[in-house]
Amino acid sequence: MGLIISPYIYAQTRTMRKLILFNLCLLSLAACNTIPADPTELDILVGKWEDVSKQNDQYEEWEMIGPNHLRGKGYVMAHSDTVFIEHLEIKEVDGVLTYEAQVPSQNKGQSIQFQLKSQSEGGLVFENMNHDFPQRIIYSVASETKLIAIIEGISEGEYKEVIFSFNRGKQ
Repeated sequence: MGLIISPYIYAQTRTMRKLILFNLCLLSLAACNTIPADPTELDILVGKWEDVSKQNDQYEEWEMIGPNHLRGKGYVMAHSDTVFIEHLEIKEVDGVLTYEAQVPSQNKGQSIQFQLKSQSEGGLVFENMNHDFPQRIIYSVASETKLIAIIEGISEGEYKEVIFSFNRGKQ
């Protein structure tokens, strides 16, 4: 014998399914979109940051150029030689906060853009899923003197993550 469902319950169930599906679609769209620029979190990056825990000393330096605009550089020192440098910028592009990295020896010297995907107190996540590696750049401020930067994504078919543990340097 089959289950008998009243027309009223059937209509309610169908309405609930539509509502759940609609909400899932909204969440999916929100997850795919970038978020507008919010300057309140940018100042957390300003200054000189040092990671001397690895074989080579790594640094990031950021300065505030204007509202929603930071300019910086990342570099690696081996003894007294600069062995790697990248020019960095965070700025508003078409209403979206965008992280740009330009490494003269990579990507024919062209800047690669990563759009802000999420922002929270002390944290910024930038993403470019079309870039080879990384696809995501994450900044998380643990304290006034501690900054964690993570680059992650798929490289050669495998998930890869590089963590930088920066301490605020002397200004």
